[in-house]
Amino acid sequence: MSRQPDAHRALCRSVLAQLDCQAAAIRQSTSHPWCSVTFTGARHHVAIALGDGGAVARARALLAHARSIEFSLPGHIVADVSARLDMQTAPDTPTLLHIEALTVEAA
Repeated sequence: MSRQPDAHRALCRSVLAQLDCQAAAIRQSTSHPWCSVTFTGARHHVAIALGDGGAVARARALLAHARSIEFSLPGHIVADVSARLDMQTAPDTPTLLHIEALTVEAA
């Protein structure tokens, strides 16, 4: 029996690659199994701390076309994705980019 590639890890790597920035780091990430009558997959949440203005600018650009982003997830398809920014006003508190996605196993 072969094991499916880890969609959550691949999603996290893909989002960080989309940001293309050293000043972005995953603060928190979770994944929960999901299924319907015809599909099997997972729901994912990834919170990314954005360390500087350049990272925030890249995150805003990502938000502008979040629904059309091409994710590289071997063996999986991103069926739905949403993203939002939580701008922080307190000093020494990074802005957070939240990504929520539903992945399904490719047939």
